[in-house]
Amino acid sequence: MPPLKDTDTAEKALRWMDEFKVSHLPIVKGTEYLGLVSDNDLYDLEDDSIPLKALQKVLPRPYIYEDAHMYEVMRLISELKISVVPILDREERFLGTTNLLFLMSLITEIGSLKETGGIIVLEMNVNDYMLSQIAQIVESNNAKILSSYITSPPDSTKLEVTIKISTT
Repeated sequence: MPPLKDTDTAEKALRWMDEFKVSHLPIVKGTEYLGLVSDNDLYDLEDDSIPLKALQKVLPRPYIYEDAHMYEVMRLISELKISVVPILDREERFLGTTNLLFLMSLITEIGSLKETGGIIVLEMNVNDYMLSQIAQIVESNNAKILSSYITSPPDSTKLEVTIKISTT
């Protein structure tokens, strides 16, 4: 999806957000990334015909570098509650954006979600967690761990370990 130019209007930004089904879009001036505008920022404006450069000083400026790991993208989206993440090169030139839909397709690929297999959810004390022991048990039963992740409720000494294995 293309970025907004600093000379574009709030009216155009809202049309594009509706068209692309997002609530945020980056604003650029050439290859310079100015910030990320939200639909809420635009709804608060009294005049939707003003150029977006008028918002530059108050816009948040979240971004990732082109070589960032997917987990960094997920962290940024989760923390800031944004629908797109601008991508910059190391000289901080705007390269493009990534969005939730693309991120979900990546998660499907790396999380082995497309692979046939079983899902096991284990609850255990933090002190009892050893992935090597879990892997030994799985492998001694002629299966392989395809993916795993850990969640821990706040203020708890328990972990929830979810593993996807190669057998059903």
